[in-house]
Parts: sequence; C-alpha cells; structure tokens
Amino acid sequence: MESFTKSLNKLKFLGIDMKQNKKKIDHKIIILSLCLSFLYCGSLFAIETGEIQGKVVDETGMGLPGVEINAKSPSLQGQRTVLSSKNGDFLFPLLPVGNYTTH
Repeated sequence: MESFTKSLNKLKFLGIDMKQNKKKIDHKIIILSLCLSFLYCGSLFAIETGEIQGKVVDETGMGLPGVEINAKSPSLQGQRTVLSSKNGDFLFPLLPVGNYTTH
C-alpha cells in the first residue's frame, strides 16, 4: 500500500491528478455508451427490404426489351409490375422480405 501511495505522490508531483483523470474517463465512457445505444436503437427501426433482378432473353440469349414482368407474394398487397429495359434487364426494388413468384 505504501508503494501505491508513493506512486500517486509522484504522479501529483508531475502534475497528474488521478481523481481528475478518472472523472474525465468516466465522462468519456458515458458519452461512448450513449452513442452506441443510439446506433443500436436506430437499427431497431430499420425496415428490411430486398430486390429481384433478372434478364428476359430469347432462345438465342438476346435480351428482350419491353416485356412485362409481374412479381407476386403474400408479403405484397396485390402484385408489382415492371417492364424490361432495352437490354432485357428488369428490377423490382424495395420489396418486403418474403417468397415471390415472377412471370
């Protein structure tokens, strides 16, 4: 115990007060804890979505433009419809998570 007291006295001599440093560290820990809790709470309100993408092609593998594609799921109210691009690509963005059928 005596050597610990000597170490504290040496630190005070050097201008380091352990009590003040402990308070500073406590404040930093509190601020860090608050920041982490806000990050965690933000993820609780996140909405999970997905997407379906693909390409409509003919027998030769060439993309077919302007083809209507429908996506159905119990997760949706009704269905969603998109048209394929000039290359035959299509995308259903921001779909609720679930099982889908396309045709």
